[in-house]
Amino acid sequence: MGWQSRAVVQPTLAGSAGPGRAGPNSFQKYFTGAYSPSQGFNGINASPFEMAGDAVVSPIPEADPCGRFRPLRCPVRDQVSVPRPYTAGDAVKHRPTTIRDRLGALRGLLTISDDDYNAYMRSYGELFVDSPENTRADYDNGVPLRGYPQGSSNELTELYKVIHLLCTLGSVEKMYMPPQIDPDKSVLANQILFERIVAADLNLTPGDKVLELGCGCGAIAEHIAELTGATPYGINLDHSQIEKAWRNPNLPRSNFQTGDFNKALEFDDESFDAVYAIQPMTYVSNHAFTFSEVLRVLRPGGRFVINDVAALDAYNRDDEHQRTLIQHTRELTVFGGFWFYKYWED
Repeated sequence: MGWQSRAVVQPTLAGSAGPGRAGPNSFQKYFTGAYSPSQGFNGINASPFEMAGDAVVSPIPEADPCGRFRPLRCPVRDQVSVPRPYTAGDAVKHRPTTIRDRLGALRGLLTISDDDYNAYMRSYGELFVDSPENTRADYDNGVPLRGYPQGSSNELTELYKVIHLLCTLGSVEKMYMPPQIDPDKSVLANQILFERIVAADLNLTPGDKVLELGCGCGAIAEHIAELTGATPYGINLDHSQIEKAWRNPNLPRSNFQTGDFNKALEFDDESFDAVYAIQPMTYVSNHAFTFSEVLRVLRPGGRFVINDVAALDAYNRDDEHQRTLIQHTRELTVFGGFWFYKYWED
């Protein structure tokens, strides 16, 4: 019914990607893949769950030669990097939310203004009711992609202003759910493993410049920079998260700024060797515009890596159970649009 897709796009490629999808009767929540002009789109599923009919069934136990994944089409090894095992050293390198950060978040929640509180409570009804969806049937019938109209709204900013405080209080630095790469590890450990895959896909070398769209407080950017030696940049709609990035001594303050990927990016042409976005893209209002802006700021041969939610073949919005499940997931994980994956490929 739905997936997370990770695609690697280069501005020099032409045409749409080839098939890389799950079977028509299954729910695949997590999906990873890579795009190249010669190989098309290859994907591997790292989902902990499948859905058959109306029942969620047990975690997928299968493994393939590429690692602990259930394959859709086993990717070429030089296209998608399989991470090395998670080690204790990774946890040591990770810089957690400090006590000072958590106390600041608690103070922020206790002293939140009535206006901010009411704006947050209203935001769910304003942002996640009648959110845009495009299914396989829409795609097959030539229905145009309907973007997320509130991707630049004050309501979205108000939502994240409070969610950021709640996440900081709970020591959640990265507001995304990673693919389950190692089921024996925590969410944080799987985030670290997944970010290694993203870093490999970005194909960066020390000194390169890399931009993150929807960078939050810069925690992912910090890790990508540590893995690649590249210079990190980031934009984010919520200014409070950018302020937290500014307090991180491991990030160059001037490279992180409040920004909106639904508007013209405030960077010169061919500014970056790579661009990536980890789960903010369901807030895109006009895909053609945003993607054209990304390709404008990318240097020739640079890469654009995305990981986000998309609808699969089996999703039927006329099925009340499926529609309710997606709506509950939307409200829990605060994603916006829900679009059939081929819209993304095109």
